[in-house]
Amino acid sequence: MVNGEAEKSCNYSTAGAAVGKAITSIKGLSPDGSHSQQKAWIAGQAPQCGYYCPSGIGDS
Repeated sequence: MVNGEAEKSCNYSTAGAAVGKAITSIKGLSPDGSHSQQKAWIAGQAPQCGYYCPSGIGDS
């Protein structure tokens, strides 16, 4: 999430592009893993990085 909106990390070519923005990763949604999105990722065994954006192959 970037400033409260869903955003693909591959849209940011450098970390500097996110300076001054509020960033929330999947881990930040709930400290105990109880958020529905976290549960879905666990059930699907999806890694945080590389699931939709394999290295060098972005879809945007």
